[in-house]
Amino acid sequence: MKIFLHPPEILNEKKRKNLERWLEVVCKAHGKTLKQLFIFNVPLKDIQQLHQCYFNKREATDIITLDYSNDKEVTATLYCCSEFIRSHLQAYEVATLEEALLRVILHGVLHTLGYNDHTLQEQKKMTETEMIWLKKFFVSH
Repeated sequence: MKIFLHPPEILNEKKRKNLERWLEVVCKAHGKTLKQLFIFNVPLKDIQQLHQCYFNKREATDIITLDYSNDKEVTATLYCCSEFIRSHLQAYEVATLEEALLRVILHGVLHTLGYNDHTLQEQKKMTETEMIWLKKFFVSH
């Protein structure tokens, strides 16, 4: 098992396995292998504290990526907040919380693969890449 979820109920086991296979393909397409991914779903107040601690930003966010990857393998801890994600569903251009969660997790993994979202151009490239990979996920699952 390469993906660890906390709490485990974020996704059922079948969906967790599908997520793992999909992210392995995403990583492989970028020349890396998926080694370990820890995904924590945390309350809104916790994501705000983490955002302040790691990025000196006071506002809440959907995901925080702590990247421990090297040139060949992806290893990271992702902190996501389903409460924040749920309140911003329209912005993710998806229909369900689960789809939004998958997009946010993919967003975190793309950060480990060298994508950034600091400028409008970087944001556009990341969003385009997310949409390409999300379509592949929903076609194959």
